[in-house]
Amino acid sequence: MFAICPGFTRTDMTLSQQMTMDEQVELFDRYKEYAPWQSAHDVGKAVVLLFSTGTTGTSYTVDGGKPPIVSPDRVNISIAFLDSL
Repeated sequence: MFAICPGFTRTDMTLSQQMTMDEQVELFDRYKEYAPWQSAHDVGKAVVLLFSTGTTGTSYTVDGGKPPIVSPDRVNISIAFLDSL
């Protein structure tokens, strides 16, 4: 068993009733500096890859349509993003 931590992914779920679309776009545009948008297809490809190559007990980050990486830098990206707010 392993964890997959996708970054911002364009899906219907990224639309929120609590934020207007303009507010979401502004927030996500600010996040792009740290990790760009990706498609659900990109995340799906990473999941399929990890089912055959993933290591049990490992957390993987999937960001910007790039191949999955082990997640130690995930916290650093999130902290840098939160500090920018």
